[in-house]
Amino acid sequence: MQVGTDLPVYYPFFGYCRKLTILEMDLARKPVWNKCGLSKLKQLRTLSFNFCFLDKMTNETFAGMPPSIENVYFVACKVRELAGLNFLKPFHSMKILRLFQVCMDIESAVKIVYPFKKMQELNFTEVNPGYCDGLIRAPYAVIINADMTKYLRKMKYFPNIMFNGTNFLEYVDLSGIHSTLYSGRKNIPLFKESKTLILKHAWLDLTLIRSKKIFSLVPTVKRLYISYNHLWFLPIDAFNSNKNLRHLDMGFNLFSEVPIAVHTLKNLEVLNLEHNNLQTINETFQQLFDLRNERIKASFQLKLSGNVFRCNCENSDFVLWISKTRIKLDKPARNYTCQLENGTYTNTQKAANYFHEFYGNCENEMWLRVGICLLVIFITFTTPIAVIVNFRWRIAYWVYRVFKRVVENDLRSKLKYYIYLSYSDDCFDLVKDMLIPKIENTKKMNMCIEDRDILAGIIRSDAISQSIHESKNTVFVISKSFTEKTWGKFEIQRAKYEKNTGHLQRIIVITRNVQVEKFPIELDCIFDDVFLVNWSDQEIENGWDKLRMALFSDYI
Repeated sequence: MQVGTDLPVYYPFFGYCRKLTILEMDLARKPVWNKCGLSKLKQLRTLSFNFCFLDKMTNETFAGMPPSIENVYFVACKVRELAGLNFLKPFHSMKILRLFQVCMDIESAVKIVYPFKKMQELNFTEVNPGYCDGLIRAPYAVIINADMTKYLRKMKYFPNIMFNGTNFLEYVDLSGIHSTLYSGRKNIPLFKESKTLILKHAWLDLTLIRSKKIFSLVPTVKRLYISYNHLWFLPIDAFNSNKNLRHLDMGFNLFSEVPIAVHTLKNLEVLNLEHNNLQTINETFQQLFDLRNERIKASFQLKLSGNVFRCNCENSDFVLWISKTRIKLDKPARNYTCQLENGTYTNTQKAANYFHEFYGNCENEMWLRVGICLLVIFITFTTPIAVIVNFRWRIAYWVYRVFKRVVENDLRSKLKYYIYLSYSDDCFDLVKDMLIPKIENTKKMNMCIEDRDILAGIIRSDAISQSIHESKNTVFVISKSFTEKTWGKFEIQRAKYEKNTGHLQRIIVITRNVQVEKFPIELDCIFDDVFLVNWSDQEIENGWDKLRMALFSDYI
């Protein structure tokens, strides 16, 4: 099949390849598709012409193509005539169009882009008339203007721009192109020698959030225009790479103050801040601008029209400065609009001429503020001191109780029993019928009872010692037969040891029908630390009250 001939070329039948998704072939000068069965290939997605002899693009070139094709690639085409703007209309579902080393001017290449709604990628690489005669005269020379790109509503890729030889491009205007397309790119030599760069309507506010050093792309720039970008802040190091910058236009943005980044521009001669939200210029920048003006012999220019300044007491120094400074202002009359405290409007020149009338009360207001601040400080310090002095004992007691509860809660978490109960056999009914139901069931305080909780088969002395050590309180029920209890004396000695070491909180002795003289002699040495409860069958409620007081005396 001679695809390079001037005669019509009939392509072979592909209709049997129903599952074909990618088709690569050469494109004849006069292709005929009506007998090749491409319309039957419902799954065909990619159509690639690896070598292209097509020299004329008409609306009939691709008639009969299946609607499923999404990707179309052209390589090495030498198009000499564009006869129809609907050249690619048969590809209804096209998402990607790529042209590589195609001989046609960029204006024609843009015109063939039918307004596809699903288009995702448009890639024109080395599209240039320099390929038509076989000699690449200037393969990268491309001129694009607004009229040529009217078919492209959104640009999604910024092209790689290269230079054969030295780059002498001094003026670049990328206004209207989204700056996120080229921010962070290192392969754009376009800007390296540029002296003037215009980035109006370039969405720099979004770009500066992602890339704080976008201006490093233009290290030699002298005139930079970044107006109409909704800018309200600049990173402090935004202009660190722009040591030669002399003219900076930041008009029609949202700055409420002069960006600190301007401070790094040592050679700045013109600063345009027109139509922002400036309310004042602080003393630091006032001194900086005056100093800069002296260095360049009174030729520093500052443009501030369109801002509404604040003519209040806080900005009185700005009003005086703007009326006296020797720098060149865009309003020689220095009558910039400003708003007074009462909401009315005047201008800075009038405020300066009637300065004492406008700002005569500022000093009184200042002393009033100082007095209020001192009063607030006095009240802030004296009120807590007065409260502490008047309620010092209550505060100390409250702190003591809180501290004690914290310590006891920590101690309780380490203890196994609330009470270790020791009694003799003649008090068994008292323990069973009264103490256990009242203390464990009603008060929810667990007790260690020798006959119940100390298991047989282990060393008795060790078990008693461990149980007393793990108890918060020890309660002895002293009766006539207590002295006959086998382990009674040992329990008293062990409770005395735990009390002296600080592990045991208190020792409570319940006397039942026994005189003090009949107490075990082991209690004599710790009698001062014992809480004594006299339990009588005739005064049971009184006995309960005393026992409750002994157990909860720390909370009373």
